[in-house]
Amino acid sequence: MKKIFSLLMAVTIVATALAFNTRSASAAPLGLLVYVEAFKGKDAGTQMPAQFWADSDWHSVYCVMTDTAGYVSCKFPEKYSGQSVTLKLNDSLVFYVTVPAKQENTTPTCTAPQVVGADVKFTIGVPFFSASTVTYFVSGNTLGDVATNAQAWVNNSNGYYTNYTIVSGLHCGVQPT
Repeated sequence: MKKIFSLLMAVTIVATALAFNTRSASAAPLGLLVYVEAFKGKDAGTQMPAQFWADSDWHSVYCVMTDTAGYVSCKFPEKYSGQSVTLKLNDSLVFYVTVPAKQENTTPTCTAPQVVGADVKFTIGVPFFSASTVTYFVSGNTLGDVATNAQAWVNNSNGYYTNYTIVSGLHCGVQPT
């Protein structure tokens, strides 16, 4: 228990210090993109040493630098779909992330006032609330559109939201006002 508490405390400290962004990768099922400022100089295609903590053990996960500077793409086994795990990159950077849920390839048909979108979990970056998260429905016809709209929420929040993770597949819902 003491090891788990120490690990969680380290995750919180590192996450706050690095102010990272996460989002689902729309091109790969169970793929997750993690933004790390320190990796901006790494070449696209560079494989990153990575492990994640689940089932009381560390497991290897395939992570590689993307064409977009600073973004690392990790592909998790389907077994961990929807689970929150601790991700360790480059043997030194630790993140607490949610593995995206397995996505269906169909786009639902919605009736007004509902629109197509997905549920997105945002991390609140305001002092005293930094460990808090909130989940909202975000519109988009594809998971890529949802990711773009969620990033816009983060960018326009004046630091209130620090990152996001798409936590569902596409479904019908109502965008909050």
